[in-house]
Amino acid sequence: MLVIIEKGWCDIMNIILDVAVILLIFILVYSGFKRGAVKSVVELAGCLVSALAASVISSFLSVRIYTAFFEGRITEKISSSIDKVDMTNLTGTSIDSVVEALPDYVRNSLEISGTDKTDMINGFLEKETLSDAQVIEGFIRPVMIKLISVVVTIVLFAVFAAIITLVTKSFTAAVDVAGLSIVNRLGGAFIGFALGLTIIMMLAFIIYALGVTLPPDLAMSVRNGIDRSYLFKLIYYINIPEIIINKFTTG
Repeated sequence: MLVIIEKGWCDIMNIILDVAVILLIFILVYSGFKRGAVKSVVELAGCLVSALAASVISSFLSVRIYTAFFEGRITEKISSSIDKVDMTNLTGTSIDSVVEALPDYVRNSLEISGTDKTDMINGFLEKETLSDAQVIEGFIRPVMIKLISVVVTIVLFAVFAAIITLVTKSFTAAVDVAGLSIVNRLGGAFIGFALGLTIIMMLAFIIYALGVTLPPDLAMSVRNGIDRSYLFKLIYYINIPEIIINKFTTG
């Protein structure tokens, strides 16, 4: 019954995501129109500064956090999961057995990273001094670091946004909204649109993080739902905070 519910949910997920994008953009555009450009630009600037600062800082912290707190535990978990799997005869079937024995989040990470059977067989054959668990950990390491970056970015974004909101509250309260010109209102609407895109990008981060923790079949259904959407997919795959994180972590 749960599978049917999950399948039905994922079948309409693309519609839900696109409708959510439209509603959020409409609300923020209307809010910007009512508030005018001055207040809206302060809100947008605070949001962008928060997102940029959170993305840059998380890109430096994520690798260190993973190495210090997660790498050893994940490798140990993988090792205990594949302990009873025969690794002497590496074939497609034996690799399937290895993958099936892994925890769900590891299987999701392998799939997200694009690792296939050939990659895994080559990794095991060329492992040199590495253990089998370390080979698998090497495949999922970039995905797990990215997941940590997402979580850290979201937390820092919320903290920075709250601080900036408090700092700018007195300034925005002093702005008189009476008699706003149409140009000022249209400017506010445009800024509201940009603010909506920024918020949706951060929400896309959250969906990505949840996707790694879901059971593999459900995670695949969620990704398929995203791929079938129109508006949300554009924002999900062209995510500026994610580009910033990738630039700093790979550069």
